[in-house]
Amino acid sequence: MVFKIIGIVFAALLLFIALLLVLNVKFLFDFSTEGALNFKIKLLCFTVYDINKPKDEKKKPSKIGSAIKQLLGFERVIEAQTEEGEKQTERISSKLTGIVTVFMLLTDSNLWLAKKINFKRLGLEVICGGSDAADAAIEYGIVCSTVYPFIGYLETNFKGADKALDVNIGCDFENEAYLGIEIKAKLRIIHILRALIRSASEQMEATNEQ
Repeated sequence: MVFKIIGIVFAALLLFIALLLVLNVKFLFDFSTEGALNFKIKLLCFTVYDINKPKDEKKKPSKIGSAIKQLLGFERVIEAQTEEGEKQTERISSKLTGIVTVFMLLTDSNLWLAKKINFKRLGLEVICGGSDAADAAIEYGIVCSTVYPFIGYLETNFKGADKALDVNIGCDFENEAYLGIEIKAKLRIIHILRALIRSASEQMEATNEQ
């Protein structure tokens, strides 16, 4: 009878672990040149990280959110966006090129994990504006030469990217230039765990070689 109870408890524990591993961690990212910068990591209905949440000095940051953010390189993306946002006079094409470059560097360095990400929305709006029509037209050409190869890269390498993409590129000679990005994606916990184990193993190997 005791062994039967132990077996039931053990089976229930294995089932719980299996269900936990197939759960999705959700990533919500929103950025625009008008000043918006939002980034959240959610598990079920719980927010494990929110860049805009006021920090409590007495409360330690979420270990889950910090580990995921560091693993996927979101720190570098957020830092890049913040730096770009401070350069108000920089051209839209330069801002966009910087963002695309950072994204590709991050994904190329850990492509096997990046390919496990399931994108639900990849929204990009770029408006080349200003009173100088010739300058805006040049900007438009540069933006197109950056965006369309990038779209091909996304559709080739990332699950659900083709259906998630919503791209709008245009010109507006009466208003200021604008860049907006919206990303909604999810990644199973089991893939994050595998990546953490692989990262820890690589760090141990590097330490042993020293």
